[in-house]
Amino acid sequence: MLSNKTISKTWLDERKLESESILLLETPEGQSIPIQVNRSRRARRLSLRIVKGSPVATLPLRLSRSISLLKEFILSHTRWIVKALSVQKTLPPEPIPTPCLPGSSILFHGKWQPFSFRSLSKTRLGHGDYTLGESLTLTLPIDLKDYRSAVEEALKNEARRQIPPLLENLARRMNIEYNRLTLRSQKSKWGSCSQKRNISINWKIIHAPLWVQEYLLIHELSHLKQMNHSAKFWAVVSSWCPRYKEARKWFNEHPL
Repeated sequence: MLSNKTISKTWLDERKLESESILLLETPEGQSIPIQVNRSRRARRLSLRIVKGSPVATLPLRLSRSISLLKEFILSHTRWIVKALSVQKTLPPEPIPTPCLPGSSILFHGKWQPFSFRSLSKTRLGHGDYTLGESLTLTLPIDLKDYRSAVEEALKNEARRQIPPLLENLARRMNIEYNRLTLRSQKSKWGSCSQKRNISINWKIIHAPLWVQEYLLIHELSHLKQMNHSAKFWAVVSSWCPRYKEARKWFNEHPL
C-alpha cells in the first residue's frame, strides 16, 4: 500500500505527451509507468482504465488544452493505478497473446499450445499452414504482423465445429430437449439459457479443458430442468458432472 508521503513525491513527465500522447508517472521507488492519453469527442469527463495491462487516460476534446487538469487527475489516482497494475500481474495471461506471432503459446483445450509455422500452403496462394499444438492445423496468411485476429477467428470456427455435437450428445444422454444453440462472444458470461429453451455458449470455452466444456453444457442443460441455482439444480449438475466444483474453480481462475 502506498503511503501519502510516497504519493506526494510522485510526479509526471510530459516530454512524450505531444509526440506519443504518453505521460510518464514517475514514483520515488524508480518505477516509470506510461499513461496513454486519448483525446475523445464523445467523452464527457476525465477517466482512467487499464487496457491490456496498461493505464489509459481519456481526455474530453473540450478539455484538450487543460493538461494541468489532466495531470492533477492522474496524480490523484496514483494509488488506484499502482493497485490496479498489481492486480493485473496476478491474473492469468491472455489465452491469445497480443501480439500473437509464430512461437507464441495459446491456451487451447486447457493447455498452452505452441503456435508454429509449418509450411507454405499448397492450396491457397499467400497462405501458410500453421499448427496449434499437435491437434489443430490452421491455414492463414503469411504476411501478418499480428495473428491474434486470425487465430481468434480460427478458434471460433473450431468451437462451431466441436460444441454443437458435444451439446447434442449430452442432451441425449440427459434426456433433455433444447431448442437452439448459439455461440457468442459475451464479455461477462460463459453461457446462458432462456425460457424458450435456447442455449447460448461463449465460443471462448474452446480454451478450456474438454471436461470443463462438458460441465458448462451440463450446467445450461440442467437449467432446463431447474431454472434456478437451488439444491435441486446442483443435484442434477453433480449427477452428470461429479467434478463440477473443480470446473467452477477453473472459471474463477480464468475470468473473461
